[in-house]
Amino acid sequence: MTKSPTLIAIVAAFAATASAAIAQTPPSGGRTSDKPAEADVCAKLPEADCAAKAGCSWLPGFKVAGGAEVPGYCRPAPRSIKARRPSEQ
Repeated sequence: MTKSPTLIAIVAAFAATASAAIAQTPPSGGRTSDKPAEADVCAKLPEADCAAKAGCSWLPGFKVAGGAEVPGYCRPAPRSIKARRPSEQ
């Protein structure tokens, strides 16, 4: 039983198209909604705006061992341990 070259070409073209479509699907990145992550909300805020924004906290700048200076930055405020762990009942 011989397969026609046309059938083989059609199957190969379909396989190439299907794999290209799958490869172009972007990953979800673990997000379940279109809302920005907490870190995105606090990122790049100046110190005054960071202190005024609920849920954000300012970390002052510091020097690392090599002598490089890390500037201060805004980040999401840490949550309490009770908020991170489910209540034990």
